[in-house]
Amino acid sequence: MARQGYKVNAFRYIDKKYPEEIGEALGAFFRTKIQERIIYCKDTAGIQIKINLSGLLLVETSGRKLRYLMLDGREHFCEGLISEAAQSLSPFGFFQVQRSYIVNLKYIERVNSREIMLCNGVEIAIGRTHGREFKKAFFRWRMLFDD
Repeated sequence: MARQGYKVNAFRYIDKKYPEEIGEALGAFFRTKIQERIIYCKDTAGIQIKINLSGLLLVETSGRKLRYLMLDGREHFCEGLISEAAQSLSPFGFFQVQRSYIVNLKYIERVNSREIMLCNGVEIAIGRTHGREFKKAFFRWRMLFDD
């Protein structure tokens, strides 16, 4: 049956003799698939842009626009409010660490009591009002998804 699984793009094969493997298989599936989502936003010219969450490093306010910074260095300037972006991105491993920044928890390299450092070397201060909730969310994310 293993060869047949490749034809249907199966994630994992579970033998019915071992139902206890289902929980582990579902956990592994969600860990790998949670950020394989795409969002859409309108850029400053009104053109709809597709953004893959697995490559999104951070979102920040830039004047009256939102700047979406990608892992490869590309950036997109889109319409919208940071509070709405934070709310829509939070189920996918993003957290608003201060009034102007939403970060992808997956790409945090280092955390201390006042700031975080992302994998590209950018350091961002953690807002006083967001500190306690950020630490809870960050450690919960690491417990669930860090390999």
